[in-house]
Order: sequence, then C-alpha cells, then structure tokens
Amino acid sequence: MAATFEAAFAAVEGPELDLICGYVVPPRRRAPADEASEAACRKLDYRHLIDRLAAFRRCDRTLAEEAVHDILEAWLVRRPGIFRKDPESWMGLLFSESDYRLRKLRDPRMRTESIEALREAAGDAPLVGARRCVPLAPFSDDGYRCVPPPEAGEEWSRAQVLGAIQRFRDYYGHPPKSADFKPVNRLPSLAVVYRIFDDLSAAILAAGMVPDGPGRRRKAWKPVESAKACLSFRWRNSHWPGLSESRRNPGELPTREAMMKYFGGTRPAQVQEGAELILAAKGISA
Repeated sequence: MAATFEAAFAAVEGPELDLICGYVVPPRRRAPADEASEAACRKLDYRHLIDRLAAFRRCDRTLAEEAVHDILEAWLVRRPGIFRKDPESWMGLLFSESDYRLRKLRDPRMRTESIEALREAAGDAPLVGARRCVPLAPFSDDGYRCVPPPEAGEEWSRAQVLGAIQRFRDYYGHPPKSADFKPVNRLPSLAVVYRIFDDLSAAILAAGMVPDGPGRRRKAWKPVESAKACLSFRWRNSHWPGLSESRRNPGELPTREAMMKYFGGTRPAQVQEGAELILAAKGISA
C-alpha cells in the first residue's frame, strides 16, 4: 500500500486516474481529418455552388460562402472520409446543409432564444387556438375506473363504458379512438357507445377527457408545388424521388396519383422529366 496519496495517484495512469479524480472525458467519435482528406477538400472547387446558393436565397455572396465554409469545417471533423468520394454523391447534401445554415444566419426566428424572450415575443398568440374549458364528469374518476367490465352475456352499463375508457387512457396515455373500440382492447363496440351516449365525443367527455378534434386533410397537390417538392428532394439526396420515396415521406412528396397526373409516371426518370418541364414553363431553373 502506498504511503501517501501522492504516491497512490502516481501509480495510477490513464482513464483510471480520471475516474478517481472525477473527470471522465469521453473519447472523440471520429479522428481528425487526415492529410489526404484535407488535400481533397482544398482541391474542391465550390464557387459554382456558392453562386447558386446566393442566387437561390437572394443574398450576398459573402454570406453564402460563410455558410458553405462552416459546413465544410464541420465535415472535416465529423466525416472527413466524404471528401475522398465523388463530389456528385454528396454535393446535394452540402447544398442543403449550407442552405439551412444560411437561413439560420439570416432569419432571427431560427436562432436560439431564451424562454423569457420567446414568451414576450409570442404574447397571447398561443391562446388563440386553445380549446374551451370542458366540464368534467361529476362522478369520481376512481369510481369509474374501479367498475369492472360486464360478464359474458351481460350488457354494458354507462359506468362500465366510462371505466373501460379511463383504463384504456391509463394504459396507453391517450383517449381511445373509434378504431380502438374492440374486445381485444377490453372496450365495448361503437354500437354500445352510441346506444348509451349521443356520440363518441360525448363518451370521451363524460370520462373526463377532451376528445381529439377532427383531422384535416391535405389539399390536393398542384403541378408547380409537386415539381418543387421533388426538386428539393433532389437537392437534399442527390437523386430524384420515385414511388418508394413518396410512400416513405408522406406529405413531403406528391402522392402516386399526383405523380401519374403531372409527371406521367412514378419512376425517378419520369419524375425528373416531368418536373423539369413544369419548372421550365414557369421560368424556374432546375
């Protein structure tokens, strides 16, 4: 055993000493860029990308160049091996990340602010879409929750329906929807709910919960909107979308029906040809 604390610490080296002192530094995920990656980055000619970014955002070329430089410096630390690949495989990703960086530099709404500043700027705006206060059921929640479901051959009572809805909420964390009213969820059928209450919303309210509002359907895709969405996908991912990408990104890409209607098909080549024609007719360069 060491005679002094200095001798004990001197006998321990590396991460064990850091653990004893309480200073544990996590290792870097990736090593710094090597000479080959730095040389490939220096040889990269990205003047055309800066000009295109400045024209796309209608800003000064210096701001666009600053955004591109920030992304390249971050990539040299996080993913240096990307510079050894063909620039065509990642140029679209560089453009999209630089565009997002440029918007953060120009738009003060995208900058991080304190909670107090956000509260002062918002004011009473969040209260505009708030729901009205809904009176809860006069019966105790515990009373409904403890009511057992009916036995086989018995009919559901009002208290049993409300108890089943509350138990579903306690287990899943949200009120049941119309598709959830099945025996497998220990809930009555919708016919039973409609027999006791006027509608499903009335049953949810009687159980002490606020029902979800009706969903909103998205408006139909327009030709130019569809073409711009596919072009934006092309800039981010370096390839044109097809039917599989549309199904994996609902709401961000046009549907199959919109692709068939405006592009003549759902294959990437058909989407590219149709989108370029639509954008060219509007004077937008792809």
